Amino acid sequence: IAFLHTAQYFDEIGRAQIGEPLFAGKGCAQCHSVGGKGGAVGPVLDQLRRSNSPVLVAAAMWNHGPQMAETMKSKGIERPTFKGSELNDIIAYIVAAGRDTSGETAQVIPGTPERGETLFREKQCVTCHAVEGKGVGPDLARGQRGSLTQFAARMWNHGPAMWAKMKERSIEPPRLTGQEMADLLAYLYVSRYFDPAGSASRGRTLVEAKGCVGCHSVRGKGGKA
Repeated sequence: IAFLHTAQYFDEIGRAQIGEPLFAGKGCAQCHSVGGKGGAVGPVLDQLRRSNSPVLVAAAMWNHGPQMAETMKSKGIERPTFKGSELNDIIAYIVAAGRDTSGETAQVIPGTPERGETLFREKQCVTCHAVEGKGVGPDLARGQRGSLTQFAARMWNHGPAMWAKMKERSIEPPRLTGQEMADLLAYLYVSRYFDPAGSASRGRTLVEAKGCVGCHSVRGKGGKA
């Protein structure tokens, strides 16, 4: 499951035809170029064609986020936010329009939850966020349903607020490699970060309606088989 999750199995396929106007409308094209079109302030994005997972996009957007925010501010560009599948569509456009087909594919291997839990502490994520009651701040295991690309968009959207909190606490925003991001996501995944919140009352009705308690017992009530 970790392999499928990291390899974008659960992500929707983006729509390049929708991503192209979004790339321009969100201001990305003012700093970045794809397929020879766009600005020259930031890196050329064609190499994203060779990425095998959105965790690489999430890591790049996080690492360069503070610098991009400052550049946008200096140029009077409004910092965009992403909702729904917008970032997914933009990535689809970059993959379709990018010219860079040479070199090896940039890859990450499936994340390891144990490494992710260690990184969560070492990168000081735990000083602002909790997972399953471990740490302080909003608990990240409450069910933030969405794909990996939507996770990258969520990190981008909340970037300014997170950086401000880090500055208040004299914490330098940590840099993350693609593999470290994969490990952190694996930790969040097994902590049910990507699961929808369940309902105990609906579950009680379902174990009876599905016949589960005909063979199994729950809290001493039900079958013995």
